Amino acid sequence: MLFRSFNDVSSLAVFSRIVNPGLSLRAKGSARVGRPSPITVVVTDAGDGVKGVKVKGGGDSCTTNGAGKCSLTIRAGRPGTVRLKATRNGYGFAVDTVKVRR
Repeated sequence: MLFRSFNDVSSLAVFSRIVNPGLSLRAKGSARVGRPSPITVVVTDAGDGVKGVKVKGGGDSCTTNGAGKCSLTIRAGRPGTVRLKATRNGYGFAVDTVKVRR
């Protein structure tokens, strides 16, 4: 009769999943068609500003300071929305949109 000891881990597999904390992105400002439009963004994790986050969108990009803030200039060719995306290693990305008016 064959039996296995509970201490034998040779055939056991251990699976793990790393869940990165998520960022929150909030854009302040509005954009106009045909005009460079300054937009200020704030990136947070659980309410605290996150330094070193790259924010891209609308033909520009910026990197957040210690308070989680940075500014970029959107150049939109038509009305609608512009998507902004915030990324940093070790975090899930965040997305926000800015309305573009005539």
